Amino acid sequence: MRGICLVVGAVLVFVGTATPVAAAPVTVDVCDPASAQAKGDPTSVTLPDDGVFARGKAVALQVNDGRVVDPEDRFAYGHVPVCAILPTEDGRPEPRAEWMFCLERTKYACEDEPEYGQVDAHQFSARDRARLAWVFRDATLTTPTERAEAQSRVWCVSDKLPSRAVNTDAVEYYEKRDLTITGTCPDWDALDPTLPEDPQLDLHAVKETVKIGGTARFELTSTADPVTVTATGGKLSVCPDSGNGELDGDTLRLDTDKPVQLCVKRDRPGKVSVSAERHGIASADMEFWQYTSDPRNCQVLLRGESAPSSLHASAAARFEDNPKPSPTSSASADGDDDLPSTGTSLTWPTLLALAAMAAGIAAIVIARRMPRQPRL
Repeated sequence: MRGICLVVGAVLVFVGTATPVAAAPVTVDVCDPASAQAKGDPTSVTLPDDGVFARGKAVALQVNDGRVVDPEDRFAYGHVPVCAILPTEDGRPEPRAEWMFCLERTKYACEDEPEYGQVDAHQFSARDRARLAWVFRDATLTTPTERAEAQSRVWCVSDKLPSRAVNTDAVEYYEKRDLTITGTCPDWDALDPTLPEDPQLDLHAVKETVKIGGTARFELTSTADPVTVTATGGKLSVCPDSGNGELDGDTLRLDTDKPVQLCVKRDRPGKVSVSAERHGIASADMEFWQYTSDPRNCQVLLRGESAPSSLHASAAARFEDNPKPSPTSSASADGDDDLPSTGTSLTWPTLLALAAMAAGIAAIVIARRMPRQPRL
């Protein structure tokens, strides 16, 4: 396959519209200085003020095998991923470079048109984005072989290869470049349940005040599994009637499409606090770049930056002698939340007397309104 993922042309145009702004020369460290030294290349590149730094553009600095791109001929030698310096909002390039990964493995590099154009036809599903975020988070990009393995995993997503499949095309691609990789795709069947497409975590107390000796209930909903839960002021457990959730120590495993009811009992006044956390969620900020504006024939590169993110939620309930019901809560079935009566109770005799009095008054009024009969 001629020209497959061949990166030729170091000037890239960002996927966005902006007015070009001139910038002064800048010196940037390449992504892999050690590999550059091994190739006899410099570890940094000074990019001239020749217009390539116009806002919305990026510049390739280095290719996967370590070779540094010559800014004069801007030839990237055909090894992916590619290390590139990216633009910033004020028109100045960032003082650092990042690796960008090839997505269109079977498409040409379009080396006759080295500038990137806008990409609006290449869209990933929410599931694919979650998988790519995991690839970025899990990848080690220190050596050419490690980066090649990460590139192979990106192709596993973009080519929609099944779990544990061997990406033979990627293996052959890198064998021709003197790199040996496994090319094995991740076990998506096992990973997908841990990769929430829309990470969310909610925790709230069913009632904010509970009678001493009773049970406080907390409802937790999460799109991520597992969740770490802790409690202060009482011992936490999954409520017997919850129907979802299994607590092992402070690790809660759950079906992510159902809420979990957590219970805490307490026999003295005070506050119970429950917190929930989910760490290590893969999230990524992604940008798509492409040679020219012809998505049918030209390859697409992906810049993705992933960092483990976390979800946090907390809730509390207070145990009291006579807890007041919340405005939205009804009285409890066991009578704990009955409202106290006020004023003096009315006895049955008093009620009967009042009823008789009312009846007498009504009779008098009716009698007075009746017309009088004439005397004979």
